[in-house]
Amino acid sequence: MKRFFPLLVALFMAAGVTSCLDWDDEEEPSFLTWATITSNEKAPTLKADNGVILHALNSVDTDTTFYEVGDRVYLQFTLGDTSQANGIDYPIYVANYMSVKTKDIVTIDHDSNDVYHSVPLSRLNSAILSGGYLNCIIHLFASYSSENTVELLRYKSDETNLPTDTLPVILLTLKHNAPAIDHAYSQVRAYSFSLDTLFAEFPQANALKLRLSWTDDNQFNQYDLRYSPTSITP
Repeated sequence: MKRFFPLLVALFMAAGVTSCLDWDDEEEPSFLTWATITSNEKAPTLKADNGVILHALNSVDTDTTFYEVGDRVYLQFTLGDTSQANGIDYPIYVANYMSVKTKDIVTIDHDSNDVYHSVPLSRLNSAILSGGYLNCIIHLFASYSSENTVELLRYKSDETNLPTDTLPVILLTLKHNAPAIDHAYSQVRAYSFSLDTLFAEFPQANALKLRLSWTDDNQFNQYDLRYSPTSITP
């Protein structure tokens, strides 16, 4: 059982340290990861963003199946019997999960306009690079309208990068695209924003500096993330 336990600690995030969803009532040590569904049976198989294959031993309580193959989830799990584990495949028990919305970046270029609303987020709980995505868990204030999305905008019109840059700075802003919000109510959503197309513009770059900004209920925030194709944060 303990043979691969140190490896799992390195590959996945310990729930007690990073969980922001009140997923801390499990008696066994548990882990968090972003993953993609590879089979949607009641006891699904998932591929974590670091390449590890997770085989659920317990049925997941949904109306029909888990989700569709290819969908993404944010997952909390505990380990099954790892005495026969090979370092790639692990038996797990699914403890908690939430659906993740996959989206592309919206580019604001010199010949395009920013038409998106920008009401404040309640809180950005986490922003993590893995699997070719910027993965975010966000608390949003409830919208008074059916227009209620989160968009990741790239302000290419404000960038000063050259195609030959080895560490270009990409200007990204998270926006809550809703016309009006109710501060008395909030909801939690998870998003994976695809970063696949960014490197094509900079053939000499081996990494990108993602300058992420957002506004929450209290203030404007900005944070730099270093992204490379080998970014495998869980």
